[in-house]
Parts: sequence; C-alpha cells; structure tokens
Amino acid sequence: MVISHIKSNDPWTEDEQDLLRAMILNGENAVSIARRLNRTTRAVRRRAEVLKLSWKAARARAAQASRTKRPPFVQWGADEERLLKQLFKAGHTEQDISRQVGRTTIAIRTRLYKLGLKAKSSHRDAIAAQVSF
Repeated sequence: MVISHIKSNDPWTEDEQDLLRAMILNGENAVSIARRLNRTTRAVRRRAEVLKLSWKAARARAAQASRTKRPPFVQWGADEERLLKQLFKAGHTEQDISRQVGRTTIAIRTRLYKLGLKAKSSHRDAIAAQVSF
C-alpha cells in the first residue's frame, strides 16, 4: 500500500488555487477537494477563506443560475395553443397536458382560464363534493 504525502505545510501554487476556485464553484465539498489536492480539509477551508471563497455563495449562485435558465414568461405560440385546446377537449388532465406541451401545470391552468376553458375539478374538489351534504 502506497501512502501519499499530504502537503500540510507546502505553499499553495497558483494552479492549486485555480483548481480550488473551480471545484468550489462546481459545488464540490471540502473533503473531496482535499482528497483531490492531497491537502487536509482544514487547509482547504483555510485557503478558501484566504481567497474569500464561500461554498454558501457558490451554492446561491448555482441556484440563481438554475432559476434563470428559462425566461420567466414565454409567449404562447399558435401551435401550442392549438395543441392545448385539442388535449383539453380530448379529456386529458392538466398534468398530462403540461408534460406534452412542455409548460408548468400552473401555466396550463392559467392559459385555459384565459381561453375561457374550465379545467376539470381537482381530486380535492371531487372529494369535497362527495362529502358535502
């Protein structure tokens, strides 16, 4: 078994610091970074602190980036609207329509309302109707 030398007192090279930055931005944790760089987790955390890098900030940036992948509002095309109407009239549920059209269930429900089409009552509404006296 080969035991590798942990660079506990060795100075950080620019390449190691660049790699550290990239790995933090990619969401890797201190333990996996330490293993890859052959450093202790304490050294990794300390160097991240010196470089003013934060796992929390990196996670927040990643979350923000994932939320902004699709614009908040995308116009409905005539083909999408036609498909929506066909599927609705064929008796498909909002969830089925959502998957086929590629929109959220809320977007489907909102568009049906704007088109004057009433969506089928939800399971909860059906149960409430059965229970009411």
